[in-house]
Amino acid sequence: MALVKRGILLLTATLILAACTRDGGVSSYLAGGCADASAKRFEGVDWDKVRQIEMRIRQDEYSPMVVTLTQGQAYIMSIKNDDDDNHNFRATEFFRSVAMAKASIGDEVFENGCMDAVSLEPGQAAELRFIAVRTGRYDFEDNSLLLALSNLGGASGSIAIQPKRVVYTPPVRVPDKKPAAAPGNEPAPPGDGLFGPPPTIEPAPPGDGLFGAPPIEPAPRQPVTSAPSEDLFGPPEPVPGAQPKEKAVTPPPDGGEPSTKAEPKPTPEPGTPRPPVANSAKPNNDIFGEPIEIEPIGPDTNLPVAPQEPNDDIFTAPLEQSMA
Repeated sequence: MALVKRGILLLTATLILAACTRDGGVSSYLAGGCADASAKRFEGVDWDKVRQIEMRIRQDEYSPMVVTLTQGQAYIMSIKNDDDDNHNFRATEFFRSVAMAKASIGDEVFENGCMDAVSLEPGQAAELRFIAVRTGRYDFEDNSLLLALSNLGGASGSIAIQPKRVVYTPPVRVPDKKPAAAPGNEPAPPGDGLFGPPPTIEPAPPGDGLFGAPPIEPAPRQPVTSAPSEDLFGPPEPVPGAQPKEKAVTPPPDGGEPSTKAEPKPTPEPGTPRPPVANSAKPNNDIFGEPIEIEPIGPDTNLPVAPQEPNDDIFTAPLEQSMA
């Protein structure tokens, strides 16, 4: 009987606390055990340069649902209700693990205190400025009851506070003095070979050839004269040092002055046949010194002669002559 009475009293108290919840505002009825949020803790924090986290609730879902923070860092978290109904951001353990510098919802401002939930009307937004103090994983939910015994199936998510990572960076060694200048790209001096030091080769003096190289063939000592050639369109070139030949002088037939011009040869009249010229040369001797006998051309006796009579045909019998 006593247990029943205690249960009824607990249920009544829960309903009374839920009825006392007003629309829009910061709840701190069950808050306690929060981290130190004195003004000294926030000295040196530049809120214009800290990381900002934007959270939005729409269609009974939080976005983002998972948020990761770093221990010892300051943050500004904004929560906006984009639904047509009232919503709550209840995260009792999370608010106990941070040092809340300021929480503002509309005209209401909550500073340096301990809180456990935020209630938002449609279109309303809340801004939270805090420093993450304790590491851990903390859940939040959309629960209108100030005394939340369990998750009622509304929108929910989690916030993780991780320890600060220390990354070791080895120091960069700075030289005390400037390094010496790098040696020039000069070839190493030749050393002694297998059979002693190499012979010294002196460069040859430049000659008269192309680009200073010596000529392949030496220049001739005497000038070279070209051989006389009979030009097709003029007299031959005179040979230097030679006496010119005198042209033959032909006496004129009528006793006039002699002329060096050659007499023109008589041109035969067209159509007049020339008589054959007899070959007055000696007979042509053969290789062995005997003259070649020229046989006269006569009738060819080797050709077959057609029979006159009787007709001896090759393929038929000879014709019989009739007896008169």
